[in-house]
Amino acid sequence: EIPRFHRSHPRMPTTVELLACNGLPGEARLFWVNGDDEVDYGVVESGSTRVQSTFKEQRWRLRCEKPSAEVECTTSDEAEQHLLLTEASCRQKPTTRLESRLAGAPAPVLADLIARLVETRLVSEEAVLTLLDAQEQGEEPR
Repeated sequence: EIPRFHRSHPRMPTTVELLACNGLPGEARLFWVNGDDEVDYGVVESGSTRVQSTFKEQRWRLRCEKPSAEVECTTSDEAEQHLLLTEASCRQKPTTRLESRLAGAPAPVLADLIARLVETRLVSEEAVLTLLDAQEQGEEPR
């Protein structure tokens, strides 16, 4: 019998791997975000990484209760993507949709966004470097 979908089938969704990394002392839970609902995909222990197969354009959330932290991302075409909970995630929980999306965005997307902002002169290169320096030193940006 021929399988219903073959990997090269043009309408077959492309799978991607989401790496949910928990760098916090407490356990975290991984959720697939389906509209307003969260579907629990289980625990990601402290200091561990879980590999979750998914499809592009899917929203995922990684949440730790103690300490309180949460990150979210929407998967893209990249074969491997990261959802990372760190101490920086605890400092300030995203409060807007934009902050939440930026917190979970892949590094190349953020780099491209920052370059475009500098290129269009909406943000100065000096301001970007100051923010990056502050983050590296663990300080709050001014």
